[in-house]
Amino acid sequence: MARTACVKNDSEGTAHYHLMSQTNDHPMNDPVLKSVRRSLRTNGTPAEGALWRILKGRKVGGLRFRRQFSVGRRILDFYCPALRLAIELDGDYHYHCNVPEKDYERMSELEREYGIKTLRFENKVVFENPEGIVAEVMRAAEQCVTARAPRARTPPPLWGTSPKLGEESGVSGSPSWCKRLPL
Repeated sequence: MARTACVKNDSEGTAHYHLMSQTNDHPMNDPVLKSVRRSLRTNGTPAEGALWRILKGRKVGGLRFRRQFSVGRRILDFYCPALRLAIELDGDYHYHCNVPEKDYERMSELEREYGIKTLRFENKVVFENPEGIVAEVMRAAEQCVTARAPRARTPPPLWGTSPKLGEESGVSGSPSWCKRLPL
């Protein structure tokens, strides 16, 4: 897979470097953030460690989760690529001043730009109600699967009703409706 380097400046003018895949244009697990991700895994909170023991090894619905996975310049606590589902744990820090608003902006950005849905839990819930977290993950997984279920294909128009071959399609020898078929 071919990759190209991409530099983006945030609102403070700080440059963020990403490797962009030329096939999907989603900067995932940026090598520049590798040491930061490793440090977060090594020095994680007890709640992150406890939840990781629950999620790792496909123990929840056969789903594979990754720990401290980066998407763009964001590092997610846990991420399931198959469902595009992130799980974030919130400690005391997340309840100060304007942090909840920033968390909401981050969730919105992940949903809007990458199609990643985010579940948020307080650290204490991991210890008090781990079954509730598993149930919520399974409910979200079911919603993701339902939302991404393949749609019935609309049959193409009859050959006699379509324009001449190659017309409006930009592809020589193909009818114009070829480029409009859902994948």
